[in-house]
Amino acid sequence: MTSKLQKLIESLTAETELIGQERKIQLQTLAEAIKASKEKRGVAHINFICTHNSRRSQLAQVWLKAAAQHYQLAKVYAYSGGMEVTAFNRRMVHALERAGVSIHQLD
Repeated sequence: MTSKLQKLIESLTAETELIGQERKIQLQTLAEAIKASKEKRGVAHINFICTHNSRRSQLAQVWLKAAAQHYQLAKVYAYSGGMEVTAFNRRMVHALERAGVSIHQLD
């Protein structure tokens, strides 16, 4: 994880009071499901699905992976998919790179 991304995550975790209570409950439910999967199977596989797989599901995948690394959660894997095959939106690539995410195109 890049130091720029690490600093961003640290600054965001210091602002958890900005998250609404209803959203916190939803996130806690997700965290408990991930924990239960790890306890039962030794691993957690999380799939994020959206229509085009060009932004939302891929952002969710990236941020879950970053959070797992930040909190040192081993064997938590994130995937993204969609109903239509599309490329990752170029603006999202640039936004993530500005945040400190290292992005490499696979052949």
